[in-house]
Amino acid sequence: MNNNDLYKIAEDKQIVIERMNLQKNKSLSVRIQNRDFIGLDEDAIENSAVERTHLAHELGHCATGSFYEVGAPLQVRGQHEYRANKWAVLRCVPKQELIALMKQGLQKWELAEYFNVTEDLVNTAITYYFEYGIAV
Repeated sequence: MNNNDLYKIAEDKQIVIERMNLQKNKSLSVRIQNRDFIGLDEDAIENSAVERTHLAHELGHCATGSFYEVGAPLQVRGQHEYRANKWAVLRCVPKQELIALMKQGLQKWELAEYFNVTEDLVNTAITYYFEYGIAV
């Protein structure tokens, strides 16, 4: 799945993607009157890997309905972030492909480059698949 595939998912689900200047984040997602919106800060998104990582994460919020209020307790925020991250990991860093590449000895930065995501998302994938036991 590449960036265009992610944009196609958004289009098919009628998720509005807006380019905007965000003060604290590179991206955000909200649901307003049963409609999902994603904001991306183009000035803060350095390359396609960062764009893909943020877009997939925000689509994960939309796809799973994992939205929360700004002042929500950390536990609630953590649960919603977990769901959004899981959605992104499953689509951008497939487990069997990750395992095959790890067996070849690729480093995390090489895995990130291969999947066109950030190293943070590779780390998240490794944690979710191998520590949490996320099934495919």
